[in-house]
Amino acid sequence: MKVLGIESTCDETAAAVVSDGRVLSNIVASQIDIHKEFGGVFPEIAAREHLRVILPTIKLALKEAGCIKESLAELRDNKTIDAIAVANRPGLIGGLMIGAMTARTLAEVLGLPLVAVDHVYAHIYGVEPAEMRFPLLALVVSGGHSTIYLLESPTNYQILGETRDDAVGEAFDKAAKILGLPYPGGPSISQAADAYKATGKEQLLPAPKLDNPYEFSFSGLKTAFLRRAQEMAGGNFRMSSDEVADKLADEQKNELAFVFQESAVRILLNALEKAAKVYRPEQIIISGGVAANSRLRDKAHEVFGACGADSGASKLLLPERALSTDNAVMIARAALAMGLPKTAPRDLKVTPN
Repeated sequence: MKVLGIESTCDETAAAVVSDGRVLSNIVASQIDIHKEFGGVFPEIAAREHLRVILPTIKLALKEAGCIKESLAELRDNKTIDAIAVANRPGLIGGLMIGAMTARTLAEVLGLPLVAVDHVYAHIYGVEPAEMRFPLLALVVSGGHSTIYLLESPTNYQILGETRDDAVGEAFDKAAKILGLPYPGGPSISQAADAYKATGKEQLLPAPKLDNPYEFSFSGLKTAFLRRAQEMAGGNFRMSSDEVADKLADEQKNELAFVFQESAVRILLNALEKAAKVYRPEQIIISGGVAANSRLRDKAHEVFGACGADSGASKLLLPERALSTDNAVMIARAALAMGLPKTAPRDLKVTPN
């Protein structure tokens, strides 16, 4: 079963072809350089860029997979793909609509089954589905989402907790902006934190206290970080966040980046560890764009890296970094894992954030 996956929920336009367990192609057209000057994703520009590149991206993915030689029209006769999967929720409305309209058109013209996929849930399939052991816990952490799932199977799952405000990726972006570091904030904060020579006496930022131990809140962390940065810059809460970076030395910025990263990782793993103690999963997955963060990966291995009791396989699964950020491999894999639940092309709806 060969599936064409399409992903266009935010600032990557992606297409991939997956045949059962094999990835035949994985093409991602990133918009990061376009949005850097704005310090975040500019939705209208993102939508226009999706519109510009989505067909060339799909065409390249199909060519690399050996499904076509030159033209999409070849698919009418050679029937080299069996279904189309597209991310239809959640995300930015412009990108979702462009991906959905493209997938609908292809499905109708080619007479192929169409599968609608939840983009956040699909992040779980950044790892190899064949390696999954159920029941499992999955923490999906990205620019727009922080969610803990409990999966009994690919089609039987529930959300245990998610963010009440900012997602962790957004919090990294905002912390980086306060420090005058470039967008996206995750890699910038990580690089600055790595440059800091930790003493072991650093005070972490306060963690939120929530009724649901599996939920997240990062608005308080962001505020506490700003206050710490204002204090180190020689000011108080009246100092504008735009002034802070110019009044900090590089080593101070590195220390603040270190403290922020350690605090954010602690919040994420504490919630996941609490869930693991209650639900005792066979496996734990951490995925999404923030799962590319080296400190999060290292700490996760410390906490969850023990081997499974029966199989000897690792209890913790992490996607390779290229499949942590938005991609279409995860969309196609999720569709296959769910059994390709079909949606009539004209009934396909999109649900933005």
